[in-house]
This record gives sequence, structure tokens and C-alpha cells, in this order.
Amino acid sequence: MPFALLDVGTTKLAAGFGEGDRVHEIFRVPLPAVVIEGASAAQPIAAIGELLDLAMRRLIREIPSEHWQALVLVGQRGTGVDADGRMRSWLDRTEGGLASRSLVGWAAERLAGVVVDTWQTGQLVASSVPHLPAGSEVGKLASGAPLILGGGDKNAEHWGAGVFESGVGALSLGTAFSLGVVSPHPVSGGTFVAPSAMGGWYHVEIGIPWGGGLLPWADSLFGNPSALQDESPLFYPYLRGSLDDPHEEARWVGIHRPCTGGEMAAAVREGIAFELRRLRGRLPIQPSRLRTTGGADADAFACQAIADALEIPMEQLDERAVNATLVGAYAIGQHARGRKWSPRMSVLRTFMPTGFARARYERWMKGL
Repeated sequence: MPFALLDVGTTKLAAGFGEGDRVHEIFRVPLPAVVIEGASAAQPIAAIGELLDLAMRRLIREIPSEHWQALVLVGQRGTGVDADGRMRSWLDRTEGGLASRSLVGWAAERLAGVVVDTWQTGQLVASSVPHLPAGSEVGKLASGAPLILGGGDKNAEHWGAGVFESGVGALSLGTAFSLGVVSPHPVSGGTFVAPSAMGGWYHVEIGIPWGGGLLPWADSLFGNPSALQDESPLFYPYLRGSLDDPHEEARWVGIHRPCTGGEMAAAVREGIAFELRRLRGRLPIQPSRLRTTGGADADAFACQAIADALEIPMEQLDERAVNATLVGAYAIGQHARGRKWSPRMSVLRTFMPTGFARARYERWMKGL
């Protein structure tokens, strides 16, 4: 019997099935865009609910739910839904207090009528909501199929990218850019930590909150990126704050000659890469290679800039047929049933470091 899989993210909602050694995505639709107005950031929860219902209908049409082994639900961390139904994006910078539940908890209640959350997704959720470990069975759908909360989408991406293999780090290039590893020891001090569905392990991440939004912004201003020169300007990528300070501001330095638009667009990508390099030392394990997922992984300039900045190879996973989050959700579902399943996603391209960024990174660090 297959596992049904559901991923409610920031930019997309995806659904599919996992059975045997294969994960098959059957549904992917963009979610309403996050509306950013100053410090505020929100998405319309009613529209997301309609798309969630549509995804369920598509899944049931493909395979009736009474034949599912379980439905595994993963979703965006840090996004809260208030009691009045107002959705507060994780990008929100206003002082709104705690939401009554997370986006994952809201979806679980809509699907199975249960009020529950996981420790992976409930950082903003009121303590009155029961919390269970990711990978827990929390209720049943109307058909009787169990509902398993797989936890946060980034954590599921880690499973899909194979971070439980030795030396592998997961680089997610979605709305947020994050570099993550798994560790048997929780760490703090400028990292984001969430317990794994694999007992005794923790997902530890560093990153930049709004990495994916920077690339289209830069390209709309400057056009397509081109090669950087040694003396090209440097960019500090804090348009939506940093991991350390949500009020940090973006800036340029080193504009001492007329620059091309292509240089400016490439410098934005490099600035993101340098921020990942700056924070990487906080991870408890230093990966020897990265596997990258997310929509921005199709940007060859960004991928090469990150490989150069981190000075380790970066493998772009093939997400044309199925995204790594659904693959990870299936792995979590199998684990919840006491079975071991190791994802094997194919690699489209490997970006090798060139050494170009070393001197520029030293200059970038001096400007902090």
C-alpha cells in the first residue's frame, strides 16, 4: 500500500505517492505570493485551504484513500495561523505575538480534525497546543487512513537530500536559503535547531531568511548576471534581515568605478554565498559536499558562487520528477512504520569550487 505525501510550502503545494523504492509527484501548484509591506508579511489562508482541498481530491482520484497506508504531511515552519484565520508568514517582522497554531497544525485540523503540532513546526505556536515528535501518527482521515505529521519542510528536504549519509550537507535554495546538517547533539548560538523524526538526531541550520527573493529582485534591477572581476562591488544580502538580526540592512561597498548590471546581479548571488560561508562554522558538523534543492538551484551563477564561497563540491539534485521534500516525507513515513528507506535522488550537475572567491571573501568580511 502506498504512502500519500503532502507538502505545504511557502511558494508551492505539492502532493504525490511513495511506494516501494519510488516517489511519484502528481500535483504541484503555486501558492499565493507572500505580500510584504514594510515589516508585515502575509498570505491568504483561505486560498491555501482551497488548494489543499484540491490536492487531496487529486490524490484520492489517483488512488482512493482507503488504500493508503498513511498520509504524511510536512509544511512550512514558523508560519502561524491565528484563531481568526489570519495567516502570518514566517517572513513577518511585526510584533504580533504567538499564533495559536502553525500552518502544519492548521492543515492537520482541516484534514483530520485534530488539534496537534510537532516540535519541528511549532516554534511560534501557543503552548496550549499538544506537541508530538515529527513522524507521529496524530489522527485519521475520514477514510480511516492514518495521518502522520512529518514536521517541517526543510527537515523533510534534509531526509530527501540524504543528510544521514556521512559528510553530506543539505543546501535548500527556496524562499529561504539554508545550509543544514544532522547532529546527535543540539547546538545553539546563531543556528536554527529542530528535533528530527529520527530519534536522537537534530537538524541544525544556518542561512539567510529571504535568499530566493533576492535573485528575481536583482535581475529585475540589473538584468542577467555576468562574470565578476576582482574589483567588482561587494553586496551584503540583508534585505529581510539576517539569522542574527531581523533588522539588519542590505548594502553595497566598493562601488569605485562604473559597474555593469551583470556585475551587480552576480554580486548579489556572491553576497548570499558569503553569508552562508560566514555562518557555516556554527554547524556542529562541517560537510565535505552539498546536495542542493529548491527552485533557485536552477540558477547556475548562484550555485557556482556558493560552491566557490564554501570551497566544497555542490550537487544539484534532479527535482524534475519529484521534489526532495516529498522524497523526505516518504522516508519519514517509512521510518514511522519502523522501516528503513534511503533516498537515492539522481544528480543533474556538480559545481566544483574554483578558488576565485577567497580574496573577495576576505574583503567582504572586513566590511561587516
